[in-house]
Amino acid sequence: DCQKVLEQQQKKIKKSRMMLFGVIVVFILVWAYFMFFR
Repeated sequence: DCQKVLEQQQKKIKKSRMMLFGVIVVFILVWAYFMFFR
């Protein structure tokens, strides 16, 4: 049972990391866009 809880936490961490990574990538793309096409 404890193992299942740990696995679920791992999945949550992975998901939140993917979300964070996606936000950072979008932010960089938008910044680059404004830098080059101003």
